[in-house]
Amino acid sequence: MTKNIMEFLISTFTIFTALMSSGGFIIDSAFTNAIKQNSESVEEIEVRVENVPTHNIVKGEVDSIKLAVRGWGLRENFRLDVLELETDPLKFDFSRIREINRETWREIIQSDINVGIRTVMTEDDLNAIVRSPRALEIISSSIPPSSPEGFELEDVSLDLRPNQRIRLNTIARSQTPGVRVDFSIEFGIELIGGQRLKIVEPQGTFNGRPISQELLQGFTQNLNMRLDLNALQRFGVIARLLQLDIADENIGMSALIHVPNR
Repeated sequence: MTKNIMEFLISTFTIFTALMSSGGFIIDSAFTNAIKQNSESVEEIEVRVENVPTHNIVKGEVDSIKLAVRGWGLRENFRLDVLELETDPLKFDFSRIREINRETWREIIQSDINVGIRTVMTEDDLNAIVRSPRALEIISSSIPPSSPEGFELEDVSLDLRPNQRIRLNTIARSQTPGVRVDFSIEFGIELIGGQRLKIVEPQGTFNGRPISQELLQGFTQNLNMRLDLNALQRFGVIARLLQLDIADENIGMSALIHVPNR
Protein backbone atom coordinates (compact mmCIF):
# COMPACT_ATOMS: atom_id res chain seq x y z
CA MET A 1 0.00 0.00 0.00
CA THR A 2 2.80 2.43 0.94
CA LYS A 3 4.52 1.81 -2.43
CA ASN A 4 1.28 2.50 -4.32
CA ILE A 5 0.73 5.75 -2.42
CA MET A 6 4.27 6.93 -3.17
CA GLU A 7 3.90 6.15 -6.88
CA PHE A 8 0.61 8.06 -6.88
CA LEU A 9 2.22 11.10 -5.19
CA ILE A 10 5.24 11.11 -7.51
CA SER A 11 3.03 10.86 -10.62
CA THR A 12 0.79 13.67 -9.39
CA PHE A 13 3.76 15.86 -8.50
CA THR A 14 5.34 15.37 -11.94
CA ILE A 15 2.08 16.50 -13.53
CA PHE A 16 2.04 19.63 -11.35
CA THR A 17 5.50 20.62 -12.56
CA ALA A 18 4.56 20.15 -16.21
CA LEU A 19 1.45 22.18 -15.55
CA MET A 20 3.36 25.09 -13.96
CA SER A 21 6.06 25.11 -16.63
CA SER A 22 3.46 26.08 -19.22
CA GLY A 23 3.65 29.65 -17.95
CA GLY A 24 0.07 29.80 -16.84
CA PHE A 25 -1.58 29.38 -20.22
CA ILE A 26 -4.37 26.89 -19.77
CA ILE A 27 -4.08 24.57 -22.76
CA ASP A 28 -6.20 21.48 -22.27
CA SER A 29 -4.23 19.35 -24.71
CA ALA A 30 -0.91 20.19 -22.98
CA PHE A 31 -2.27 19.21 -19.58
CA THR A 32 -3.84 16.07 -20.98
CA ASN A 33 -0.52 15.04 -22.52
CA ALA A 34 1.35 15.71 -19.26
CA ILE A 35 -0.98 13.40 -17.38
CA LYS A 36 -0.99 10.72 -20.07
CA GLN A 37 2.81 10.64 -20.15
CA ASN A 38 2.79 9.67 -16.47
CA SER A 39 -0.06 7.17 -16.69
CA GLU A 40 -0.98 3.80 -18.10
CA SER A 41 -4.40 5.15 -19.13
CA VAL A 42 -6.84 7.97 -18.42
CA GLU A 43 -10.46 8.56 -19.42
CA GLU A 44 -11.21 12.17 -18.47
CA ILE A 45 -9.12 15.08 -17.19
CA GLU A 46 -9.94 18.54 -15.85
CA VAL A 47 -7.15 20.87 -14.69
CA ARG A 48 -7.38 24.43 -13.44
CA VAL A 49 -4.68 26.83 -12.20
CA GLU A 50 -6.08 29.64 -10.07
CA ASN A 51 -4.07 32.83 -9.76
CA VAL A 52 -5.06 36.41 -8.88
CA PRO A 53 -3.52 38.32 -10.56
CA THR A 54 -2.76 35.86 -13.35
CA HIS A 55 0.74 37.26 -14.06
CA ASN A 56 1.92 36.10 -10.62
CA ILE A 57 2.71 32.70 -12.07
CA VAL A 58 5.82 34.12 -13.78
CA LYS A 59 6.87 35.35 -10.32
CA GLY A 60 6.66 31.78 -9.09
CA GLU A 61 3.34 32.02 -7.26
CA VAL A 62 0.21 29.91 -7.70
CA ASP A 63 -2.91 30.32 -5.55
CA SER A 64 -4.19 26.82 -6.17
CA ILE A 65 -4.06 23.92 -8.60
CA LYS A 66 -7.20 21.82 -9.00
CA LEU A 67 -7.17 18.46 -10.73
CA ALA A 68 -10.01 16.03 -11.45
CA VAL A 69 -9.37 12.74 -13.24
CA ARG A 70 -11.73 9.91 -14.09
CA GLY A 71 -10.55 6.39 -14.90
CA TRP A 72 -6.87 7.05 -14.09
CA GLY A 73 -4.61 4.03 -14.47
CA LEU A 74 -1.33 5.15 -12.91
CA ARG A 75 0.33 1.84 -13.71
CA GLU A 76 -0.57 -1.77 -14.30
CA ASN A 77 -2.86 -3.10 -11.54
CA PHE A 78 -3.31 0.36 -9.97
CA ARG A 79 -6.30 2.40 -11.17
CA LEU A 80 -8.39 5.16 -9.56
CA ASP A 81 -11.97 5.53 -10.74
CA VAL A 82 -12.03 9.13 -9.44
CA LEU A 83 -9.30 11.48 -8.26
CA GLU A 84 -10.00 15.03 -7.14
CA LEU A 85 -7.36 17.21 -5.53
CA GLU A 86 -6.65 20.81 -4.68
CA THR A 87 -3.43 22.40 -3.47
CA ASP A 88 -2.80 25.29 -1.12
CA PRO A 89 -0.79 28.24 -2.54
CA LEU A 90 2.61 27.25 -3.96
CA LYS A 91 5.82 29.22 -4.46
CA PHE A 92 8.56 28.11 -6.81
CA ASP A 93 11.59 29.28 -8.81
CA PHE A 94 9.96 29.89 -12.18
CA SER A 95 13.31 30.23 -13.97
CA ARG A 96 14.19 26.64 -13.04
CA ILE A 97 10.80 24.99 -13.27
CA ARG A 98 11.78 23.01 -16.39
CA GLU A 99 14.72 21.49 -14.48
CA ILE A 100 12.53 19.96 -11.82
CA ASN A 101 12.80 16.25 -11.07
CA ARG A 102 12.79 13.92 -8.07
CA GLU A 103 16.25 15.12 -7.02
CA THR A 104 15.89 18.90 -7.52
CA TRP A 105 12.28 19.65 -6.57
CA ARG A 106 13.11 20.71 -2.99
CA GLU A 107 15.43 23.40 -4.39
CA ILE A 108 12.89 24.66 -6.93
CA ILE A 109 9.66 24.43 -4.92
CA GLN A 110 10.07 27.12 -2.27
CA SER A 111 7.08 26.34 -0.08
CA ASP A 112 5.56 23.36 1.66
CA ILE A 113 3.13 21.33 -0.43
CA ASN A 114 -0.34 20.86 1.03
CA VAL A 115 -2.91 18.87 -0.93
CA GLY A 116 -6.49 17.80 -0.25
CA ILE A 117 -7.41 14.58 -2.05
CA ARG A 118 -10.55 12.55 -2.65
CA THR A 119 -10.29 9.17 -4.38
CA VAL A 120 -12.73 6.45 -5.38
CA MET A 121 -11.78 2.90 -6.33
CA THR A 122 -14.25 0.38 -7.71
CA GLU A 123 -14.45 -3.26 -6.69
CA ASP A 124 -12.75 -4.13 -10.00
CA ASP A 125 -9.92 -1.67 -9.23
CA LEU A 126 -9.39 -3.31 -5.85
CA ASN A 127 -9.39 -6.80 -7.34
CA ALA A 128 -6.68 -5.74 -9.81
CA ILE A 129 -4.53 -4.67 -6.85
CA VAL A 130 -5.02 -7.85 -4.80
CA ARG A 131 -4.16 -9.95 -7.86
CA SER A 132 -0.90 -8.10 -8.44
CA PRO A 133 2.31 -10.09 -7.74
CA ARG A 134 3.23 -8.07 -4.63
CA ALA A 135 -0.26 -8.38 -3.12
CA LEU A 136 -0.33 -12.13 -3.79
CA GLU A 137 3.00 -12.43 -1.99
CA ILE A 138 1.66 -10.60 1.07
CA ILE A 139 -1.58 -12.62 1.13
CA SER A 140 0.30 -15.90 0.70
CA SER A 141 2.53 -15.14 3.68
CA SER A 142 -0.52 -14.26 5.81
CA ILE A 143 -2.76 -17.29 5.15
CA PRO A 144 -3.01 -19.48 8.26
CA PRO A 145 -1.05 -22.69 7.61
CA SER A 146 -2.86 -26.01 7.83
CA SER A 147 -0.07 -28.38 6.77
CA PRO A 148 3.73 -28.30 6.67
CA GLU A 149 4.02 -28.33 2.87
CA GLY A 150 2.28 -24.93 2.36
CA PHE A 151 0.11 -23.67 -0.49
CA GLU A 152 0.34 -21.63 -3.68
CA LEU A 153 -2.43 -19.16 -4.47
CA GLU A 154 -4.50 -19.81 -7.61
CA ASP A 155 -7.13 -17.08 -7.30
CA VAL A 156 -7.91 -14.10 -5.06
CA SER A 157 -10.96 -11.82 -5.05
CA LEU A 158 -12.42 -9.02 -2.94
CA ASP A 159 -16.13 -8.45 -2.32
CA LEU A 160 -17.36 -5.17 -0.82
CA ARG A 161 -19.99 -5.88 1.81
CA PRO A 162 -22.56 -3.82 3.76
CA ASN A 163 -21.65 -2.10 7.04
CA GLN A 164 -18.12 -1.06 6.03
CA ARG A 165 -16.95 -4.65 5.57
CA ILE A 166 -14.83 -6.49 3.01
CA ARG A 167 -14.60 -10.19 2.15
CA LEU A 168 -11.38 -11.69 0.84
CA ASN A 169 -11.72 -15.04 -0.94
CA THR A 170 -8.74 -17.18 -1.96
CA ILE A 171 -8.29 -20.53 -3.64
CA ALA A 172 -4.90 -22.19 -3.19
CA ARG A 173 -3.23 -25.35 -4.43
CA SER A 174 -1.19 -27.57 -2.12
CA GLN A 175 2.23 -28.87 -3.08
CA THR A 176 0.60 -32.25 -2.66
CA PRO A 177 -0.91 -33.10 -6.10
CA GLY A 178 -4.68 -32.79 -6.32
CA VAL A 179 -5.13 -30.96 -3.00
CA ARG A 180 -6.82 -27.52 -3.11
CA VAL A 181 -8.04 -25.29 -0.30
CA ASP A 182 -10.56 -22.47 -0.02
CA PHE A 183 -9.74 -19.67 2.44
CA SER A 184 -12.22 -16.84 3.09
CA ILE A 185 -12.07 -13.97 5.56
CA GLU A 186 -14.51 -11.11 6.13
CA PHE A 187 -13.59 -8.06 8.19
CA GLY A 188 -14.43 -4.45 8.94
CA ILE A 189 -12.06 -1.50 8.53
CA GLU A 190 -11.77 1.35 11.03
CA LEU A 191 -9.99 4.66 10.62
CA ILE A 192 -7.73 5.23 13.65
CA GLY A 193 -6.62 8.78 14.42
CA GLY A 194 -6.34 9.70 10.77
CA GLN A 195 -3.01 7.85 10.59
CA ARG A 196 -3.86 4.23 9.98
CA LEU A 197 -6.50 1.78 8.91
CA LYS A 198 -7.25 -1.17 11.18
CA ILE A 199 -8.86 -4.49 10.33
CA VAL A 200 -11.48 -5.35 12.97
CA GLU A 201 -13.95 -8.13 13.77
CA PRO A 202 -12.48 -10.73 11.39
CA GLN A 203 -14.40 -13.91 10.62
CA GLY A 204 -13.08 -16.64 8.36
CA THR A 205 -13.34 -20.17 7.08
CA PHE A 206 -10.75 -22.67 5.83
CA ASN A 207 -12.26 -25.33 3.55
CA GLY A 208 -15.67 -24.43 4.97
CA ARG A 209 -14.62 -24.75 8.61
CA PRO A 210 -14.41 -21.75 10.96
CA ILE A 211 -10.92 -20.39 11.59
CA SER A 212 -9.94 -19.84 15.22
CA GLN A 213 -9.63 -16.27 16.45
CA GLU A 214 -5.99 -16.92 17.28
CA LEU A 215 -5.14 -17.64 13.64
CA LEU A 216 -7.31 -14.77 12.44
CA GLN A 217 -5.50 -12.34 14.71
CA GLY A 218 -2.18 -13.43 13.23
CA PHE A 219 -3.53 -12.76 9.74
CA THR A 220 -4.95 -9.33 10.59
CA GLN A 221 -1.86 -8.20 12.53
CA ASN A 222 0.30 -8.87 9.49
CA LEU A 223 -1.97 -6.73 7.29
CA ASN A 224 -2.50 -4.00 9.90
CA MET A 225 1.24 -3.32 9.98
CA ARG A 226 1.04 -2.44 6.29
CA LEU A 227 -1.90 -0.03 6.70
CA ASP A 228 -0.08 2.58 8.81
CA LEU A 229 0.42 5.87 6.96
CA ASN A 230 3.20 6.86 9.35
CA ALA A 231 5.41 4.71 7.09
CA LEU A 232 5.22 7.54 4.53
CA GLN A 233 7.20 9.84 6.82
CA ARG A 234 10.44 8.17 5.80
CA PHE A 235 9.74 9.61 2.33
CA GLY A 236 9.10 13.06 3.80
CA VAL A 237 5.32 12.79 3.43
CA ILE A 238 2.76 13.37 6.20
CA ALA A 239 -0.71 12.03 5.38
CA ARG A 240 -3.93 12.23 7.36
CA LEU A 241 -7.02 10.27 6.38
CA LEU A 242 -10.24 12.19 6.89
CA GLN A 243 -12.90 9.74 5.71
CA LEU A 244 -13.31 6.17 4.48
CA ASP A 245 -16.57 4.96 2.95
CA ILE A 246 -17.17 1.39 1.77
CA ALA A 247 -20.19 1.03 -0.51
CA ASP A 248 -21.53 -1.94 -2.47
CA GLU A 249 -19.43 -1.21 -5.56
CA ASN A 250 -16.63 1.17 -4.50
CA ILE A 251 -14.47 2.58 -1.73
CA GLY A 252 -14.11 6.34 -1.25
CA MET A 253 -11.36 8.02 0.72
CA SER A 254 -10.49 11.63 1.59
CA ALA A 255 -7.11 12.73 2.88
CA LEU A 256 -4.80 15.67 3.52
CA ILE A 257 -1.16 15.36 2.45
CA HIS A 258 1.68 17.60 3.65
CA VAL A 259 5.16 17.52 2.13
CA PRO A 260 7.59 19.83 3.97
CA ASN A 261 9.96 21.75 1.74
CA ARG A 262 12.85 21.22 4.15
